[in-house]
Amino acid sequence: MEANTKSRYVSRADLNFENRVLELTTKLSNCYKHYVPGASDEDFLSEIVEVVVNGDDPSVDDPKAIVLRLARPSDESLPRERVIESPVAAVIASCVFLSRAGKAIGNCENELAWRYLADASYWCGVAHTGIAVEPMFRRTVEETKAQTKKEHSRSGGQKRSAKWQPARDFAYSLIRNSGRKTKWPSRKNAAESIESAVAQFCRENEITFPQFDGVKRTCDWLEAMPDEADYIQKKGR
Repeated sequence: MEANTKSRYVSRADLNFENRVLELTTKLSNCYKHYVPGASDEDFLSEIVEVVVNGDDPSVDDPKAIVLRLARPSDESLPRERVIESPVAAVIASCVFLSRAGKAIGNCENELAWRYLADASYWCGVAHTGIAVEPMFRRTVEETKAQTKKEHSRSGGQKRSAKWQPARDFAYSLIRNSGRKTKWPSRKNAAESIESAVAQFCRENEITFPQFDGVKRTCDWLEAMPDEADYIQKKGR
């Protein structure tokens, strides 16, 4: 993951993979500087990015295990598990998935790269909330299992659901990282706002659907979004 945290902000309408990596890297650096007073972009690169690039084990998928592997408590006398309570833990998790996304795109594994990018976007959003992330790690594992079961049932099988998952993950990342200061007024409003971006993502990644109705399908995906209530108002559903 090559980071240039001083580059300009990239419009969300631009779906270029490299620019999305750059945008997330900039956000993560800003998060790190917020949570670590006096830290600089260079500190973010040396203390987070380099540690991630040199120490990540791709065989470890659980976000909590990833953070525990790479992070150290600020006070060595504290229990090892305390590192999860810091919002910097979410920064680390996001950087790991961002690094994996870059490696996957370099290996021409485009679908895997976009899935990692969606994971990176999710944990970047968690970092922005500034909350202790241990409950979020547990909630992510539990709700992902429930979501997967629900979506597999709706799609008519695991194979078809797995094919569509990158597009769903991408839609979720758009909702979570839209930069809005208030919740979306309704699920339909949110779906209509991101449908063109989701459709372009599907075209670029050769994800096809029979009789595709972009807004309706996006609404269905948002209904299954684990933390939908955090971003979309109940009114208008």
